[in-house]
Amino acid sequence: MRRVLASLPATSAVAAALAVVASAAWVRLGTIVLAAAALAALGLVVVARQSDVATLLLPLCLLPYALNVGGLFMSISDLLVLGLAGCLLLGGLGAGNARSFAGPLTIPAAGFVAWTLASAVWSASPRAAVIEAVQRLEFVVFGVAVMAALPVDGRQARRALVGLVTGAAVLGVTTVIVGVVEHRYVGVYPVGLHKNAAGSLLSYGLLAALGIKLAMTPTGWKARWLATGSLATLAGLVLTGSRGAWVGTVVAAAAVVALRRPQLAWPTASVTVVLVALFFLLVPPEVASRKAGFGEQFSTATVRAETWQDGVEAIVANPLLGVGAGNFITHFSEHSAQGDPNNLFLLTWAETGLPGLALLAWFLGATLALARRTARALPAREVPAAANLAGAALLITAVVHAQFDLFWTRGTGLAAFLGAGLVVWAARAVAPMTPASRPGRLIEVR
Repeated sequence: MRRVLASLPATSAVAAALAVVASAAWVRLGTIVLAAAALAALGLVVVARQSDVATLLLPLCLLPYALNVGGLFMSISDLLVLGLAGCLLLGGLGAGNARSFAGPLTIPAAGFVAWTLASAVWSASPRAAVIEAVQRLEFVVFGVAVMAALPVDGRQARRALVGLVTGAAVLGVTTVIVGVVEHRYVGVYPVGLHKNAAGSLLSYGLLAALGIKLAMTPTGWKARWLATGSLATLAGLVLTGSRGAWVGTVVAAAAVVALRRPQLAWPTASVTVVLVALFFLLVPPEVASRKAGFGEQFSTATVRAETWQDGVEAIVANPLLGVGAGNFITHFSEHSAQGDPNNLFLLTWAETGLPGLALLAWFLGATLALARRTARALPAREVPAAANLAGAALLITAVVHAQFDLFWTRGTGLAAFLGAGLVVWAARAVAPMTPASRPGRLIEVR
């Protein structure tokens, strides 16, 4: 019976039920829906194999709908991450392996979260800083650790990538259908998702497909499936009209090619710079905003210019420590405000000062350096190679997109750190480990 319950079909069935619950949560059915989602997620973690559950995280990030619980937004993927992290804590830290919880990213990740929490001391709203610290703990530490702890045989990592590619293809087809029905061929909002969120999610699927193509070179029906899914995803990405997602995809794709083919690094970088420059010259923000259906007064270009200016002013006023996590607010009209200047680095500096910015840069730099080292050590046509490329690409495209848009959001932000976890997993999958350095593993609760 246990084998039946732990099988991938059973796990997928429960995941489908979770998707239904997530859709219900989108229409705000209240506390009952959240309780049902929490029970379903807990049941999935307990009944099925934790490693199989972890493979669902990336596909479920395509469903970023969430409920607001005391200021803390929770989605299905969040609940699963927290449950899996609890299992990982029981299994790994009990053996004294705290430093290997998220591999070489443990110290910068934990330091970034700790400094975010510490900002509550000098912030105007300590509660907001605590909420931000909790959400970043889930993303930056737990998200990385859960994916890094996948079994090294590669089956679950492969399933996670295939699930992401397949889910993104479905989202791409949905976006195209919505665009055709609405006679709207740029700035499409599929199934209630904001176009920029949809652009990020489609970008993730497209880049995961690229990682699989470069590292595993599928043939036959697998190659046809990958090509068809990639075309559907690309079509959906174009129709979203998300310029940040477009630029992020191009930059991340170039980085993936450079990681896989180091001899092409400089030519790829040169072509990427030219393409991005031509894009901004030929499609300036004002034109893209009008085509997306925005008015002149509140075009996306105008909003970003105003929020960036507010971010710079906040940094000038508090350059060392910032105003505290969750305490930055920008107003771009009499009745509109948001807690993000549409730029990840501006937000981090404005809220947590230079130490917070340095810790975030450390985390990002350490992830990319690890991906580069792993890419050099990996053999060809291996799942770890695909996971390393796709994981790095997810983080890169998210960070590039976050220079023009919000970052700490459900689904899209979490997926970026799950990608960082795949980079750590790939390094562990090929590195010889002594008993003293063996990392924690997802344990099975029976």
